[in-house]
Amino acid sequence: MTIALVELAPGHPLLIAGWEAVDSGLIVEKRLGGSYQSPRAQLRRMESKAAYENGRRKNQARRFQQVIEVDSLVARGHAKAAALAEIGIDRTAYYEWRSRMREAFGYN
Repeated sequence: MTIALVELAPGHPLLIAGWEAVDSGLIVEKRLGGSYQSPRAQLRRMESKAAYENGRRKNQARRFQQVIEVDSLVARGHAKAAALAEIGIDRTAYYEWRSRMREAFGYN
């Protein structure tokens, strides 16, 4: 049988891994990409991606709003630490999202 496999299918898993590996279940089938999924699975994947992107956009808008509110309070004379505590954002997140706003919109 091995000789027949060598002639007909030289890349067959039995030849690569050996008969013992096949008997023990060690051969892992190659996973196919998304283009080989069923239409239902593709739809589920697209819905999941859309939901993730929606959540990401909502979080970004909420964080940008927090940065604007903190800057507004600081401009009105509040201490930065008090403004951060009042809005409910920590200092690290504030500076991270403020830098993202600068990159996206040229925000000062």
